[in-house]
Amino acid sequence: MHPTSGEDRTIPGVVVRHELDSNGKPWVIGVKFLVADEDAKETIAYLGRVKASEHARRLGGIAGSISTLGVSDLVTSFGLCIPSGRFTLMRDGQIGTIAIHQCVMCSVQIGGAFGIKALVRMLSWEDGNFEFHAMTEAASDDNEWSMPIEMALLEAARFLDEDRRDRDVRLPREAGLRVKYREIDLDDPTLSKDAL
Repeated sequence: MHPTSGEDRTIPGVVVRHELDSNGKPWVIGVKFLVADEDAKETIAYLGRVKASEHARRLGGIAGSISTLGVSDLVTSFGLCIPSGRFTLMRDGQIGTIAIHQCVMCSVQIGGAFGIKALVRMLSWEDGNFEFHAMTEAASDDNEWSMPIEMALLEAARFLDEDRRDRDVRLPREAGLRVKYREIDLDDPTLSKDAL
């Protein structure tokens, strides 16, 4: 269906290529359209109109580099000032979206990840590009996750901090457990040298 005119057209095709996300689910596909010769010109014209509509929509938004402010500051700046909108974040072939409405994140997704897990992944991005498009009404995603912007960002930052902390205390691969029998309190009836 055409995004602005509502023109509806079924175009047969087959998937010829796909990319899987980290969960093994397809997140990008390549389609070969199977169109009869007599319908080719009309189909090409229709696809051109769809493409032009998407291009016009993109021109109507705000775009830039994530490295300018960072994901957290971008979401805070726009999300608390503009009643409703959608971020599209792009980095190394990955595309994530964040929908906001009335200072609430109502949908966050990247690949097969949703909600706070997806937000944590995107907050770790230091480079890439973003687009923001204001909307007149709330996003209508099937995702039931929602959280106030500031709370979601704090929760995601907590996960990132815990991950960094845990990375710093990991034992080397050659580490092992060694029990020194002489230091075990053998007077304790629940402990015995044989039990160990």
